[in-house]
Amino acid sequence: MIKLDGLYVDKLDRENIKHLQFLKELMKSNNISYLWDLEKTKLELNKKEDSWIEEYLCFDNANNPIGYINLSPPTEGIKGRTTSLYYAISEQYRNLGLGSKMVAEIVDYLFTVQNIDCIVGEVEKENIASQKALEKAGMDIAYQDDEWIVYMKSKQKNNRKGI
Repeated sequence: MIKLDGLYVDKLDRENIKHLQFLKELMKSNNISYLWDLEKTKLELNKKEDSWIEEYLCFDNANNPIGYINLSPPTEGIKGRTTSLYYAISEQYRNLGLGSKMVAEIVDYLFTVQNIDCIVGEVEKENIASQKALEKAGMDIAYQDDEWIVYMKSKQKNNRKGI
């Protein structure tokens, strides 16, 4: 569990599987259900051993789920161990700075605890709030086209401990 200021992030596992319906609704409301399948996730969680952490739920202090983080399994890239970061915040929790806190903390956690060297995040060009969240976490634009912006942060630039 990663504690934040006013929230916490916890690994999606068999213990909090009851929150999968929240996740399904969150993905649908964000039009990103192509990244996630409820039944497949239930099956994966039931057979997962202690593998590298890939999915997290974010909760407020009242234990209400407010968001989701997905991390791709790390690969060896030109900047070392690299992972991709995907996330979503429930509509009623947007524009409160919670997405920025969640992203900044998970970035710090990946660098300091999981020994990741590089984190990549991509966002649709019209999603200004997500762009700001990635920038507040110290990520820089690495590439952009007409629809997407790809952000990147390397470990050697990790000198911030949150927002």
